[in-house]
Amino acid sequence: MIKARNLFVIFCTAFVGCASAGRATTAQNDPAPQVSAKNPRKSFSERWSRRFDGFITDLNVSKNGRRILMATAPDRESGTGSRRYQMILLDRTGRTLRKEILKSPIRTQAISDDGKLLVLSNYENQLIGISTSGARRWSRWSTEAMCKPIPLNRSKKILCYHDEDADSDVAFEVFGWNGKKILSFPIGTMGAAEQVPDVLALKVSEDERNVAMALTRGQLILIGPDFHSRWRKKLEGEIQDVSVSSGPEPKVAVIFLTRGPNPIQKIAVFDAAGRLAGERTAGSPGTAPAKGPARALFEQIEITPSGNSVLTYGNTAEGQYVNSYRVTNLEEGWRERADSAAEYSSVMQVFEDHVAIAFDTQSAVRNSHLRLYRHDGELDWEIPLDTKQGAYLAAFRFVPVSRALFIALDDGRLSAVRLKD
Repeated sequence: MIKARNLFVIFCTAFVGCASAGRATTAQNDPAPQVSAKNPRKSFSERWSRRFDGFITDLNVSKNGRRILMATAPDRESGTGSRRYQMILLDRTGRTLRKEILKSPIRTQAISDDGKLLVLSNYENQLIGISTSGARRWSRWSTEAMCKPIPLNRSKKILCYHDEDADSDVAFEVFGWNGKKILSFPIGTMGAAEQVPDVLALKVSEDERNVAMALTRGQLILIGPDFHSRWRKKLEGEIQDVSVSSGPEPKVAVIFLTRGPNPIQKIAVFDAAGRLAGERTAGSPGTAPAKGPARALFEQIEITPSGNSVLTYGNTAEGQYVNSYRVTNLEEGWRERADSAAEYSSVMQVFEDHVAIAFDTQSAVRNSHLRLYRHDGELDWEIPLDTKQGAYLAAFRFVPVSRALFIALDDGRLSAVRLKD
């Protein structure tokens, strides 16, 4: 569930203060950015909807859209439904394929692109893999690890990273599809007198070639397909989030907060060699609150797989913000804003053609809706969420190949929506 009381957004912080061998572009005065279109251009239809016992806490969908992995937790507030933690696997029509009662709640989960491997991490320091080669042929493995799994489908490996809760001197481990450990990536330090830092954020590129990792005390690392560092930098500040593009020459985008008595949130982009390619202050005159000291507006940054655009998302007391920037000069291309804060924390999902984000608007009642924008700021789809009975968005997943959108509310409802051209 992604309510304000149970955030899964990574909170970190930072500023890039490194010398660059190349020439960095710095966007200071943007032309007036285009505000995205308000009227959706395309339609949609609901394919099916089901209600499950308990809260939906996690939702993953295979890349082909044929398998849906859910985790549920007991609804202790209403006292109804299942009193147990569950893992549920569905097919694309909403039919239950497998259900398991779990002893411990799921910490995080993942599913392979073809839907044949499920990976679960729980609060008992277990990493569990469940695989199938047919409708009734299932196998499972378990190993000791407190980490967040990311399937690497092309190489049949699982990258499992240790965040700041893990208290580990290893940044991540790599396992085979069968659960056998292949390697560990030690964090290390940038100086002999330093303590081992924690992992604040880690993301894998869409093509699974590149890994960008942010550590405490401003450490930024780009890792290649062989799981060796391509470059490592120490930045003068604390990194909030990081993202990396696809291809052999990836770009790394970071959002950071400068140190000192008057911190400023900024965005920076580095090239494949670690040179600073661009830097700017986050936000623009249309997004900063009218009153109060400078502070972080944004908590998430994403770069498109091609590396052409950077997007930032924030959810503050003054409202919600989505800003898009051109990578070439970090000029702002378009923005969208809701004047009220969302009572959940929505994770922005960025694809090569679209950006998917949830927005709350407040009038006499709370209105929640999912929006899918093109990268030129045009709004293609807007899907209202049924929150009249007090439900909140728990999670959503967009599947570009099938134009399917799966939406989970925290009252146990899961819906499948077909987006039409």
